[in-house]
Amino acid sequence: MSNADAQQRRWEERMRLNDVLARSEERTSQMLRDAVEENQVRQRARDAAVAKLRSIYSGQIPDSVAREIADAVLDAVTADRDDEK
Repeated sequence: MSNADAQQRRWEERMRLNDVLARSEERTSQMLRDAVEENQVRQRARDAAVAKLRSIYSGQIPDSVAREIADAVLDAVTADRDDEK
């Protein structure tokens, strides 16, 4: 194998590795965006559930208890969704 052939192969291998790295970075970025979005949706759902519990119980239920109930429901919904995947 000539020196030019070896250089060409190294260059091609670097290009393949750069492509793999770019795709990996893309997937990682998308996963992070999805996680942030899911967290925001979960927080809005939690806030809505806590507000509804406050409304239903006319403020007689402590916020900490309302948050625990909301979190338990969200955890159950999330677990069901994950099981379907």
